[in-house]
Amino acid sequence: MDLGFSTWHSVAHDFRICVLASGSAGNCTLLCDGEHALLIDVGVSAKTIVEACRRLGVSLHHPRNRLEQNTTSFGQVKPVAALLTHTHSDHVNSGGLSLLPHNKMTLFAHKTHLNTLNGHQHISKLRENSLLEEFRSAPFQITPRTFVQPLRLSHDCLHTFGFVFIHKPARGREHKFSYVADLGTFDDELVDAIADSQVLAIEFNHDEEMERLSGRSPATIERVLGPYGHLSNRDAAALLEKVVRRSHPKRRPTDVILLHLSRDCNTPRHALREAKRALARLSWDCRLWVAFQDKPLEPISLLGGNGS
Repeated sequence: MDLGFSTWHSVAHDFRICVLASGSAGNCTLLCDGEHALLIDVGVSAKTIVEACRRLGVSLHHPRNRLEQNTTSFGQVKPVAALLTHTHSDHVNSGGLSLLPHNKMTLFAHKTHLNTLNGHQHISKLRENSLLEEFRSAPFQITPRTFVQPLRLSHDCLHTFGFVFIHKPARGREHKFSYVADLGTFDDELVDAIADSQVLAIEFNHDEEMERLSGRSPATIERVLGPYGHLSNRDAAALLEKVVRRSHPKRRPTDVILLHLSRDCNTPRHALREAKRALARLSWDCRLWVAFQDKPLEPISLLGGNGS
């Protein structure tokens, strides 16, 4: 199926977002800032990331493919960095990590993340090559035109983060993309932080009734539904509604991505229904996208339009 990916590498000064995989089996999102590419999390296989990136014109090499060693760039976009939200295995694994030192990409992670991953062979390679950067709560610059603000989230992995990306084009006003997944609850501080985002990615993990009737262990159900678990469709819709209300009328989202849907305790229909209800209460219309576990989402432009 052609998702229009071939148009990405012809756009030199755009900021585009493509969720490569989202769910409990693995997470990875690709951002393209002009000639630079970034990854949020590396929780899927190296092969999955490399193949998706090639379709998007991103020059990412697989560490096990020796035939690539003497080849030139596959595309016009160079991968430069990855950001880590937290250290659960569906957000960082050995295969995904192996791409970073091999492609000379810098890993931005919290000190707690690096302590947890200390001793991992790929983390050691990154450290040996000065490709590790620690972030804290302060915003930092990740490309010449993009700044990142880490957001602390409520989850049962120590120091879980979402991110706000502020893109400053050569001309015109700033653009904002916010990514928040793996959180059990939210507060007004988070709402304020992600308000005025043109593109907004929020976890819509489960339908509460489906979760309670799932047959999972009581401990698992309690974890998922608890304040350090995952956002239900209803809670995610409440977050979406508050963010839209808090946003300036001219800076409300044009695109909303529904992330991290549970395979067993949710469906796109359930998640979309709650999101549409929230937007209908505000008489606000925008594009809604459901991210999947097993196929990339179509690229979305922060500066308007999409990948098709």
